[in-house]
Amino acid sequence: MIEEAVISRVLGAALRTGAEFAEVFAEDKRSASAVLDDGRIEELSSGRDRGAGIRVVAGDTTGYAHTADLSEDGLRSAAEAAAAAAQGGGGGTRVVALTRHEVANPTPVEVQPAEVPKATKVELLHRADAAARARSGSVKQVSARYGDSRRTILVANSDGLLTGDDQVRTLFSVGVVAAGDTGMQTGRQSVGHTVGFELFDRYDVAELATQAADRAVTKLGARPAPSGEMPVVIGKGGGGVLFHEACGHGLEADLVAKSASVFKGRRGEQVASPLVTLVDDGTMSAEWGAFGVDDEGSPAQRNVLISDGVLTDYMWDFLRSRKEGRPRSGNGRRQSYQHLPMVRMTNTFLLDGEEDPDDIVAATPSGVYIAQLGGGSVNTATGDFVFGMWEAYLIEDGEITEPIREGNLIGNGPKVLQDIDALGNDFAMGSPGTCGKDGQGVPVGDGVPTLRVARMTIGGTARERAGSARHRRPHRRHGGRRRAGGGGGRPARARPRCGRTTVSSSRCRRPSPRASACGSCSATVRGSPTPAASTTTSWPRPLAKRATTPPSPRPTSSWAWPSPTAWPSPRSTSSARPWPSSRRRARWSLPSSWNGRSGPPTPASPVWSQPTSWTP
Repeated sequence: MIEEAVISRVLGAALRTGAEFAEVFAEDKRSASAVLDDGRIEELSSGRDRGAGIRVVAGDTTGYAHTADLSEDGLRSAAEAAAAAAQGGGGGTRVVALTRHEVANPTPVEVQPAEVPKATKVELLHRADAAARARSGSVKQVSARYGDSRRTILVANSDGLLTGDDQVRTLFSVGVVAAGDTGMQTGRQSVGHTVGFELFDRYDVAELATQAADRAVTKLGARPAPSGEMPVVIGKGGGGVLFHEACGHGLEADLVAKSASVFKGRRGEQVASPLVTLVDDGTMSAEWGAFGVDDEGSPAQRNVLISDGVLTDYMWDFLRSRKEGRPRSGNGRRQSYQHLPMVRMTNTFLLDGEEDPDDIVAATPSGVYIAQLGGGSVNTATGDFVFGMWEAYLIEDGEITEPIREGNLIGNGPKVLQDIDALGNDFAMGSPGTCGKDGQGVPVGDGVPTLRVARMTIGGTARERAGSARHRRPHRRHGGRRRAGGGGGRPARARPRCGRTTVSSSRCRRPSPRASACGSCSATVRGSPTPAASTTTSWPRPLAKRATTPPSPRPTSSWAWPSPTAWPSPRSTSSARPWPSSRRRARWSLPSSWNGRSGPPTPASPVWSQPTSWTP
């Protein structure tokens, strides 16, 4: 991308004013996407983004400049601008000798997506559309999205480091809207990995579309969620975003240094149940958050953050780890060459336990089973959070029964860690996702095995609690399997993709960026032509009674608002989106795209969408 001799001279120019550290980050990213909506191809696009950023550090001051001109003159100009911003002083000339460091890619690519004809990619979309519509007459709208990207980076710094990485990601997602007597409900499914077009040798897009359609149709018969404190069982892969947001961000060293983390100063303390071991791993082969080196040139690593309930360490970027005398953790990441790196998660997940998932459900007399969490908001300083439930069921007499809707999961991250009293042996990663923080989005993954939290608050609209004498009829979803010796059906879940990756995501998880940036974690996502599942309720759904305390703008008597049970002021959001514009009750128009983590990420844009909370 840039000759080694040129890089050396540019670094020398950056250090000329007496700065103590200089870095060159160059990036060349190509992306392509295709979108189908209602049987028609609405978008077929490709793009390329190429440039370099120069960082200069003098004392506690950092100067940064970026340019799309990769000639020596363009890079020198950027280096001089960054040096002037750092204002190190001292003068003199410094020659930087570079040593190249080769790092193996954790996921070799078999078929480069750029070499596959566009017609082949479009055919995948039509196949998914046909499969979803064939599933049920209730299916009214189908959208499908394909995306791929190839990102090549080069990192060099004044310590003599010279390295790079080649990252290929491929994504496919389906969104379905079904209509019935209870209104409209949505279902989604997505798959994304750091692999090439061989992704579709492993996954059948027709099967993904069928799963999305079944989810939407099942939710047509869902009853309102119960309210109150009760045991909550979270299915494998479906709750990784909870630990990414409510715990993971609090373990990022920059937030700890700003006293914006509830885990500050607690290293070595028991912060979770002894069952809990939390890991962040950028080396997970093929997972959405995997890479060879981070955006500061540090090799990806597996970092154990909490071991048997004890907080062992935080995640670090290069400069902060050097200042604190800590080893690098490979968590320095950036959205593009136009951004400074910061501490970010990669693939974050809980390790397996020893219990059989069916036994966990059978040992729960009443409560809620959450197959897939939606988006929500988290205050990293306190750990308080609220998440939507995109797919959930009642647990009655130790069996999974009725599907439920319109519910929120409310709690506190550190308390949830302490209250985990059962951990299954069926670990799986969730959907691919994008984690947003300080205006930057990066691809991440997250995952969990089936687990039970002894008590959590469900914010629902039903008057009866889970476990009441009513509605005892077991509900068996498509593809669900019954517990041995029991009558309940467990919702079918995707098998672990690794022994897996995360997320979503996030864990983790679209051509045009949509909202959210609030506090330490915000989701930048791409909209979907299909109305998306709400981050707090099933969405879209029939408008209920008017909210009594809606957010601004305040509705009048002629407007109706969807009303979540709880909506705290977030400092940090995951897949959160702004409140929709108010609409008259008589006509509910479906938006052509939706803000928040309403759809899967699309490599066509500089920011990938999350996959951490985007629910397949």
